[in-house]
Amino acid sequence: MPANLWLGVSAEDNRVKGRPNILRRLKDRLGEFTAFVSVEPIVAPCDELDFTGIDWVLTGGESGPRARVMPFEYLEQANEKAIAAGIPLHLKQYGRPRNNPVVQQLMQRTGLGPSEAFKAAVAEGPTSLRMKRAVRPTKAG
Repeated sequence: MPANLWLGVSAEDNRVKGRPNILRRLKDRLGEFTAFVSVEPIVAPCDELDFTGIDWVLTGGESGPRARVMPFEYLEQANEKAIAAGIPLHLKQYGRPRNNPVVQQLMQRTGLGPSEAFKAAVAEGPTSLRMKRAVRPTKAG
């Protein structure tokens, strides 16, 4: 396998929790590659997903004018599983501004609507819109 090959699956919730097995079987048959699971859009529980043998986990909310709300506890479920397994985590997007906890805090604190609070959060700087990601521990040796 080429060292720069990445293969991934979408596994947005518990209904499709078996999809990461496809990547594990491919690794067994073909050799090493970077396997990732995209957990998006997160709109339902995802606490039964198994990230064993996965190299990266991507998360995100749904975007667009009819985007469904991403319950923050579901995002935390995916994040906690990835962090516990030592797998790097990338939050792609919150989706709707209302899904961003910084925007939610600004809405509560200031009474701004979602769009205005999002603009204020962006004005505070890009780090206010991001979550920390897990960093894979380095191997001693």
